[in-house]
Formats: sequence, structure tokens, C-alpha cells
Amino acid sequence: DYLSRFFASEWSHIGVAFNFQLHQMYYALAPSCDGSADRAEFLGRPDRVKVFHYSNETKPWARLLDTTFASLRDEEWLQAILRDFSGYRSWVLK
Repeated sequence: DYLSRFFASEWSHIGVAFNFQLHQMYYALAPSCDGSADRAEFLGRPDRVKVFHYSNETKPWARLLDTTFASLRDEEWLQAILRDFSGYRSWVLK
């Protein structure tokens, strides 16, 4: 968010597809959300996402650089990523 403050006067909006924040996606599943969240359209069409924003603790490169994740199969790696998101734990695993 430091860059946001630095470039705030020059900031312009980009679509969700180009800054898809995984941690925000699961909040679109919350009962209080009526399906109108800007990322809701991507829940069933992840192929339309252009750039994933990894703002959680586990980053994609951890699978190669962190020995904790190096031996995981694809499905195990996916589950490790998903468990980092409180929204996933709250709205998908409930």
C-alpha cells in the first residue's frame, strides 16, 4: 500500500480482472453479499482473470523456494493456499 500512497494523485481504476485479489473473492460468498460484488462474476469463470494479486502470506514462488511446500502435489498445494484465506475458511469450509 506504500505505492498506492505515493502514486495516489496519478491513480486510475483498473478492472477486477487485472487485479484479482484472492483474499477478497471469498467475501463475495458471504451471506450479506447479494452477488453484486465486482468479483462475483469471476467465481464461475476464473479463466477470465488476467492477473492474480497474492496478498496472503503464502506466495506462488514458495512452492519452489520453501521446503515446507516443495514436495506437495498440485491438490495439496492448492489446499495450502486456500487455507490461508479467512474468507475461504468462513464461507467455503463452513
